[in-house]
Amino acid sequence: MTRRRAVQGHLATMGEIRGIMGAMKNLAFAEHRKVGRRLEAQGRVVRGIEAAAADFLAFYPQPVPDPATLAPVLVVVGSERGFCGDFNQALLREGDDRLAAEPALRVVAVGYKLGARLVGRPEVVGSLDGAGVAEEVDRALSAVVAALRGLEESHGPSRVTALHNQPEGEGLAERALFPPFAALPPPTEPNGFPPIVHLDPPDLFAGLVDHYLLAALTDVFLASLLAENDRRVRHLEGAIRRLDERRRELTLQANALRREEITEEIEMILLNVEAGA
Repeated sequence: MTRRRAVQGHLATMGEIRGIMGAMKNLAFAEHRKVGRRLEAQGRVVRGIEAAAADFLAFYPQPVPDPATLAPVLVVVGSERGFCGDFNQALLREGDDRLAAEPALRVVAVGYKLGARLVGRPEVVGSLDGAGVAEEVDRALSAVVAALRGLEESHGPSRVTALHNQPEGEGLAERALFPPFAALPPPTEPNGFPPIVHLDPPDLFAGLVDHYLLAALTDVFLASLLAENDRRVRHLEGAIRRLDERRRELTLQANALRREEITEEIEMILLNVEAGA
């Protein structure tokens, strides 16, 4: 009886855990759908800015710093929460490879779970909270922009690259943020007439750069958040599947123990009957 009750207690606890994990999976799936819609729209914004910049620069070339002369800064966008598999480990491995190739690399870590793994690392010049849901992207984005401005004020212009996970298990991706528009293709539809501008080209370019950096960083954050929730859904689905298998095993064990108890009770009854006879 005691063993069966212990197994049944374990089963009840596992049932509660399964309910919690199921709720977490459903929330992650809902967030995945929401972020996916926003990321699609944000991608169109980034592509529109890049197309406008390519058209503008084709007629009004602007001086930009040589990337080779700038100190490298890597913005690594990890996860704010857990239950997402090796999401952060992949970023750490890639970051270590980059650091081995560029010892002067400075790292800005974004995301609580990622930052906790980088405590005490000398190359980390900033550890910031990330976005747990889409509504927190703007707050996290403001913190990263402020950190990059602080680095620029203390160390001068930097060559800034963002590193993040891609959705749908497509591995890691990087986005060159500064200097901007370094690898823009020529306009898809070349125009024989320069665009009409109402500002001095340098002023317009400066505003375009700010607009692009904000849009590109938002795109990076949304892509990372989409990948995080995709990993979380798959990770929790696997955990729930293993939990259900264990519950089935414990149910069979509880049933076997109950049969043993019934057999013992029958034997006791038969013994009492024989003793009475």
